[in-house]
Amino acid sequence: MNSKERPTLGGTRIKTRKRNIAAPLDPAAFADAVVQIYLDNAGDLELVAKNIESSDLNFSRYGDTFFEASQIQLRNFSMRTPVDGFEMQVVFTGGRTQPGTTKPDEGERHPYSIIECEPKREVILPSVIYIQKILRRRPFLIKNLENVMQKFLQSLELFEENERKKLAIFTALAFSQKLSGLPPETVFQPLLKDNLVAKGLVLSFITDFFKEYLIDNSLDDLISILKRGKVEDNLLEFFPPTKRSNESFSEHFSKEGLVALVEYNEKKIFEVKLKEMKSALTTQITEEVDISEVIENVKVRVRDAKLPDIEVVRVLWDVLMDAVQWSGKNQQQNANSALRQVKTWAELLNTFCTTGKLELELMYKVQMQCYEDAKLMKLFPEIIRSLYEQDVLAEDTILHWFRKGTNTKGSPASIICKCMAKASSHSTSNNGPHAFDAAFVRRAAVLADKSAGLTSPHPNFGCVITTPTGAVASEAYLYAQGTTPAEAQAVAAAGELCRGATAYLNMEPGDCHGDHAAVSALVQGGVKRVVIGMRNPLQHLRGNAVRALRSQGLQVDLLGEDLTSKVMEDAQKACILVNAPLICRAASRVPFSVLKYAMTLDGKIAASSGHASWISSKQSRNLVFELRGRSDAVIVGGNTVRKDNPRLTARHGGGHMPIRIVMSQTLNLPEEANLWDMSEVSTIVVTQRGARRSLQKLLASKGVEVVEFDILNPRDVMEYFHDRGYLSIFWECGGTLAAAAISSGVIHKVYAFVAPKIIGGKNAPTPVGELGMVEMSQALNLIDVCYEQVGPDMLISGFLQPLPDILPTIPSLDETYAVDPTVSPYESSIIFFYKTWDPYGALSNFSPHPIQMPDENGDNVTWLSVEHYYQAHKFIGMDDTLARDSIEKIKSAKSPEEAAKIGRSMQRKRPDLVRPDWDNIKIDVMYRALKCKFSTYPHLNTMLLSTTGSVLVEASPHDLFWGGGRDGEGLNYLGRLLMKLRSEFLGESSSSCESPSIAV
Repeated sequence: MNSKERPTLGGTRIKTRKRNIAAPLDPAAFADAVVQIYLDNAGDLELVAKNIESSDLNFSRYGDTFFEASQIQLRNFSMRTPVDGFEMQVVFTGGRTQPGTTKPDEGERHPYSIIECEPKREVILPSVIYIQKILRRRPFLIKNLENVMQKFLQSLELFEENERKKLAIFTALAFSQKLSGLPPETVFQPLLKDNLVAKGLVLSFITDFFKEYLIDNSLDDLISILKRGKVEDNLLEFFPPTKRSNESFSEHFSKEGLVALVEYNEKKIFEVKLKEMKSALTTQITEEVDISEVIENVKVRVRDAKLPDIEVVRVLWDVLMDAVQWSGKNQQQNANSALRQVKTWAELLNTFCTTGKLELELMYKVQMQCYEDAKLMKLFPEIIRSLYEQDVLAEDTILHWFRKGTNTKGSPASIICKCMAKASSHSTSNNGPHAFDAAFVRRAAVLADKSAGLTSPHPNFGCVITTPTGAVASEAYLYAQGTTPAEAQAVAAAGELCRGATAYLNMEPGDCHGDHAAVSALVQGGVKRVVIGMRNPLQHLRGNAVRALRSQGLQVDLLGEDLTSKVMEDAQKACILVNAPLICRAASRVPFSVLKYAMTLDGKIAASSGHASWISSKQSRNLVFELRGRSDAVIVGGNTVRKDNPRLTARHGGGHMPIRIVMSQTLNLPEEANLWDMSEVSTIVVTQRGARRSLQKLLASKGVEVVEFDILNPRDVMEYFHDRGYLSIFWECGGTLAAAAISSGVIHKVYAFVAPKIIGGKNAPTPVGELGMVEMSQALNLIDVCYEQVGPDMLISGFLQPLPDILPTIPSLDETYAVDPTVSPYESSIIFFYKTWDPYGALSNFSPHPIQMPDENGDNVTWLSVEHYYQAHKFIGMDDTLARDSIEKIKSAKSPEEAAKIGRSMQRKRPDLVRPDWDNIKIDVMYRALKCKFSTYPHLNTMLLSTTGSVLVEASPHDLFWGGGRDGEGLNYLGRLLMKLRSEFLGESSSSCESPSIAV
């Protein structure tokens, strides 16, 4: 027996630890402090924002009070402040409100109000933009904004009619400006109060909301918001009960000028009726109801709903095939089941296939069924034969189909029949999804992603060309920046098959090189139709190619504009995802940022001791290597460097190696680390200005680039790397830096690898540190969440910012012209150029313009770009096998990017192979290559001359020799050489590619 005294039931009174007692809530004092900031800054929103940002106010405790006192509590006072020639009305009111009401409370107030201002968007918009800035810095406040907006929308009856209109304008602008993830249900659900609806207040409010929102946005954007608000299918609930009918809906919104909304509602009614018929038909076929009863039921529904015959045929076939019990393995069983279904219900099909056009449509549906599943392709002729034997299809119809639509060199099961498309185009209704168009656009998106991991991120383009019969003629994708456009490659590969063909593109072609290569290739190749997944999001390119193609007589169909359906939405989403980094660049000043972490099942990223190797499986780690290769750079914090000493390489034996970035405020980093090894890839350290000068000097001696910031924070760092041309950043940092990045609003997507392990430990670190959130309602919800098993682990991924917020507003009308980069609003200006997809991309060394230059023997040699020529000349003349091999590798490099990579890597590893006079002649080498390029291509010469009067600056923030530098400290030799050439061309000195050495 243990002699130790056993505890008794009475136990022992244990002295508890003294707790930190939170200060009592005092929203009144908080509100007065906020009001004072507005008063002190006289309504200047920029100053107000800065002072609020630098204040020590506790926003996590008083979020609702902040918005009530400063943003949405819209009463009492009004003051107009002239700004830039018009009166800007600030959204703020006054101060505190009485609990549970919108009635102002006692206390100091400030004289700004939306309710008393003019009901104009230009008056209210600045305040919406200001709120956006606040939410970007403190994203957790979005929940408080939701709470306050719900309160006011539920109290609409307390506002005057004119005041409600202003509130509707404010709400519409909030969504139009994509106010930091504000969920639509915040607006629509509180409105559905019986008393508000019955009085017509909701209908009036929602009408003003629709009219204002549609000024800057398309109907598709509005429908997207309604879907997210869960009201798309019940818009009639906004109407008073006495007017809740489709007739009232059409009459009201037609009178208000919202005809597009009326047409959309009519389309929805049609789809509902079609869905109801499909549901009833499915039930009857599944229950094997007598065929005569089924036919009569369909006739009644067709008559009552006025459904077009062609839609009925489509529904009949879909329902019949959905009822087949398909086997995943036994193909003969599938064939027998399908043929049995055709024979059983042949009379039903025969009843409604009453014309040749309808019979052609049925053949089209059969082909679609077989085409989408390769295992069913052999079944196509058998089904057609069975339909013929059952008198559903006439012999003339079948002969016509094969005579007009069959490619004699291919299988009939893989052909899109041209006459089917014609028959569909004559339908009196919306034809619904065109699965072939959607499938080929998705294929283009898949192709566009094929170079991911092989080259640094760039705009992704894919192209599929199909013949008039539907056979695939060619496929291609853009390999890297500065290489041949996908469209030009596909046209060249297709040859004569391009005549009358259709080209499927994931994104509108973009040309900054002045030669319109993609558009020219499609036109000259004889392509008749172009289907585009999305418009180019870059402002200077948007709409240019669409207009150019249409002006040449090509039919251009854009998903989401000319082609709309569920299957088209899915295809367009694939196009958006493959170019999410480019879309992000167009919509903001930060690269597309992905946060990745691996954690145990109990949410730990390491043990309490800090040990973390390995949480995830080998399969997960291999996937991480692939994800790294898709990024321009990988970023970690100082703690990760100290504890893990990572390499952060892609480890795929070739391809793109992302830059390594270390973010450390104090520069408390080891003097020796794997990241300081620059033999494979470069490392950049970003830190606070003045931090550890001795370590900075040591790192610089190792070739590590150190960039200082006055105040180190994730947003400023990301804006800097945006200026360096980075499209995508991969964050593999610890919880502290991850929290700062999320709070700064720079993280767009999250990859979380969850391992089936439990480690425990209250001090064990977690993936994300303190975000200042105190309630679960403040949690940030992921959007478009995906789940994937990777080995034993579960990968959960999703967006922190919704895709519509990433996607910039893209005009759908051709009359909306893109920005012309050759037209300057100033007589004299500075023109910046850098990446090939930026304005004036043709000025870059990486532009895809081959040049012919004489070698040492006087023989002309073709170089794929100026960068190829420049990098190779680092080693020309050196009597060394490795130097000669490097020249050949550079010359045969697929892209300027690869040529630069080979040349820079060899120069870094073997500086002894670089010609000894390189520093003295490299300017002359570049000059001769540039002169040859701009002398060879007239359109480039014209572009260069169009910049007359402007200073040309290569906007490289890190190359202080060829570029302008971060703050203009660079020597900008590339820009100066181009300006020298421009002067020579204006004076027309000589068109020769030879030139003596020059001093710039």
